[in-house]
Amino acid sequence: MIYVCVPAHNEARTVGLVLWKVRQVFTAFPREYQLLVADDASSDGTAAVLASYAKVLPLSIVTHRERRGYARSLEELLRLALQRTDRAKRDCAITLHADFVHSPECMEEMVKRIESGADLVVAEQREERGRAPRALWLARQWTPRLLPVPGVKDTVSGFCALRLSVLRQALGGGGGRDAAPLLATDGWCASAELLARLAPHARRVDAIPAAARYDLVQRPSRVQPWRQLLAAWQARAVIRAARTVGVALAVCAAALRAQSDSARSDSSPHDSLLQIGAVAPAVPFPVGERLVYQAKFGIFNVGTATMEVAGIDTVRGAAALHLVFRISGGALWYHIEQTLESWVG
Repeated sequence: MIYVCVPAHNEARTVGLVLWKVRQVFTAFPREYQLLVADDASSDGTAAVLASYAKVLPLSIVTHRERRGYARSLEELLRLALQRTDRAKRDCAITLHADFVHSPECMEEMVKRIESGADLVVAEQREERGRAPRALWLARQWTPRLLPVPGVKDTVSGFCALRLSVLRQALGGGGGRDAAPLLATDGWCASAELLARLAPHARRVDAIPAAARYDLVQRPSRVQPWRQLLAAWQARAVIRAARTVGVALAVCAAALRAQSDSARSDSSPHDSLLQIGAVAPAVPFPVGERLVYQAKFGIFNVGTATMEVAGIDTVRGAAALHLVFRISGGALWYHIEQTLESWVG
């Protein structure tokens, strides 16, 4: 399943065209898909347009009575996709703007990349059709340089495809809409922050060229270029912290998987439920003891991570070690508190 996530605010002129174009893409390139649209307190008739398209398309609408902003709307749609999927390792989500500045035609190549093994695919702006205001063009060129993410040049694209299992890992296993927010920034910065949080968990990150269709935009841009540049400058610490925490989560998840594989290789299918000697060698310390990791960025301490063996449980009739991993850290106004649990046996 492909979940196409479209945040919208006062996009009555274009949102219907964008949705219909998505339908055309997946008619010519047959794949099962769902459209998830957040109507972020629109006042221009967007709700009526969406209601009419909901009658003929696989469309779910999330309506906000008060404005929440791009980041919160996008995150809500991504969490909704994660809740609906039953195969997170296979299914993916695509984030798409509702103003037609991105051509949905790129989605075919994005899905092909996901199906060939990429976990994250970014449609990078390499071409412009139509003319953007000079100030907007300059801000669009410089903002990605202030918000770098390894492996991605156009970090503020906002048009990307992601495997849902990667999103689940970035959320620390908690995909519920009531969990702690994933994104602390908004606007262009939120697009970069999303990539910074996803990339450390992706085995492969691909980029494809895309054209910015300024010739199809039906309204003046709401972006205030100099404010975006200032916001990007202020968000640099958040993006760095996001990368650091993401790498820590990825490393710890890999360690837990390695311990799990070691435990399986050492155990015998004929072992008694009371014999857990085959599991214990995979963990270098007994029940109740812990390891504490310090995460640093340069000379600054940005957080701690604690891993401990909480106990020995029985899972599906087999003995398993209960591992608990806690992360606490952040920088400036961003803070993260996450708990991961795993049963190795």
